[in-house]
Amino acid sequence: MKSEDPRATAKAYIEYLDEQFFMIGGSYLEMAKKEGNVEVIAQIQKCMDAAMAEKTATLRPEIQLLNLLVNGDTKRINDLLSDKKNQETLKRDNGYFFTLVKKMYQDVKVLTFLPHVLFHCAATAEFSVWRSALLQRQNGNPQQKKLMKQLREIEKKAMQYM
Repeated sequence: MKSEDPRATAKAYIEYLDEQFFMIGGSYLEMAKKEGNVEVIAQIQKCMDAAMAEKTATLRPEIQLLNLLVNGDTKRINDLLSDKKNQETLKRDNGYFFTLVKKMYQDVKVLTFLPHVLFHCAATAEFSVWRSALLQRQNGNPQQKKLMKQLREIEKKAMQYM
């Protein structure tokens, strides 16, 4: 947290940026928010953002694209999907992107909690990072329903480019 270059530090410790790291970091971030500790919130967020950026850079292009789409608004989603490079990504490996969307939808549907950072382990044993809602129960959770709806919309829009 006290690093002069958080991205370089995250890169040096990339093998430790796993599900546990992000879950613990997300928990500390939530505690700092509850306490209203602005300085600590900023430090943890800076750390988490650097770690997320480095971890994301190691992921398959399909996972990177899905992360961008999940975190984008409607205009951003349309812009990303209209990009030729991203359209090629949609078609890679027999539509692996769509397998990820379906798997993420199922994961979100059955989770008991939606953590600050949700990890999804794809069939290839890669970790991918999904930014989602804050730690809270899903029973009637509008964040869960919103994310599920968003995934369906992403899938539908992406299918137009196949």
